Amino acid sequence: MKNNKKHSEEQTESIDIAEKKEETDLNSEESVKSVESGINGENANEKSDSGKTNEEMEVQKAEIERLKAELENKSRSCDEYFEKLQRIAAEFDNYKKRVAKERESYYGEVLASIAGTFLPVLDNLERAVKFACSKESAESMKEGIELVLRQFQEAMKNLEIEYIDCVGKEFDPLFQEAVMHIQDESYGPNIVVEEFQKGYKYKDKVIRYSMVKVAN
Repeated sequence: MKNNKKHSEEQTESIDIAEKKEETDLNSEESVKSVESGINGENANEKSDSGKTNEEMEVQKAEIERLKAELENKSRSCDEYFEKLQRIAAEFDNYKKRVAKERESYYGEVLASIAGTFLPVLDNLERAVKFACSKESAESMKEGIELVLRQFQEAMKNLEIEYIDCVGKEFDPLFQEAVMHIQDESYGPNIVVEEFQKGYKYKDKVIRYSMVKVAN
């Protein structure tokens, strides 16, 4: 009886041991599978991260190439603009030289033209001096001087230089300079009654103002 009971207890212990061993084996297998799963997951993540890094590198490389191409285009544009600027600067410098040369030439032509206009006046003045030295009559001297005066006035007219006629007219400060004022009831208000020095103008530009006396 005791032996049967003891044998039964031994069988129960054996069964418990076997169950515990089986449970331990199952736990070990699950642990191994869990570890393998973790390792596989990490490898998959590493592969995913590696693929993402490569993709980013490709994008960055493409962006760098695009920026390099854009920089080259900008550099070419800058070179073209600089060349254009140099050409324009050279053309402007040539233009200034040409204008200066033309101005000098034009000034010489104008000067020669004016001198040519007054040469006849000079000739007659020289003749008048000769007449004075030869003791010609006063009448001949007068005629000679009047001739010179007419020639001089004609020369001024050819140059479009006009005498400013102002006596008996209303005072105009744009053409006259009043150096004296009088009160005279025989004249209207602000009337030029006397001219001390003649004034001249070229078209609308005053060469010399008339110096005048103004009444009232």
